[in-house]
Amino acid sequence: MRIGSSTGGIYSSAYKKNESSMEKVLKQLSTFQRVNNASDDAASLAISQKLQAQINGYNKGAENAAVGQNLLYTAGGGVESIESDLQRIRELAVGASNDTLTSNDKAAIQVEIDQLVQNIDDTVANTTFNEQALLDGTFTGKTVGTNSDGNGLTINLPDLSSEALGIQDFDVTGEFSIDDIDNALSTID
Repeated sequence: MRIGSSTGGIYSSAYKKNESSMEKVLKQLSTFQRVNNASDDAASLAISQKLQAQINGYNKGAENAAVGQNLLYTAGGGVESIESDLQRIRELAVGASNDTLTSNDKAAIQVEIDQLVQNIDDTVANTTFNEQALLDGTFTGKTVGTNSDGNGLTINLPDLSSEALGIQDFDVTGEFSIDDIDNALSTID
């Protein structure tokens, strides 16, 4: 009596099992991850995916923070220009407070002040970021999602127009107060 055995089948089964294990190990090595799919370790995969989502959120938050920083740099440039104009208006107003000046002298000073006030309003109108006005008082309550959950910093930028600063009709040819300019400067600080 002869007992039939199929050693080829046994070797084939062992080979396939070995090949499958080898593929798994190679995949782990090539991806630098111990867990690549649920069959490797379902619990670890779930944790890994959760952590990866948090990492992605932090990365996006960092990108958003950089955009927010650029926005603030843009607004800061506008504020510096307005502050410079206000400093010049104050300097001119101090000069115009000298009673030795004629009305023509004060009128000439007023021409420059009017130009500076217009420059302030032009700066307010033209200081934008991503087509959004920054210094006209409409950029308030805006959130920059810097956290992994989308929350972050809230930005409120003031209205720095000549009207809001109280200098729209500042005129050194008549009665005026330098306090008006000082108040406008304190709004910016």
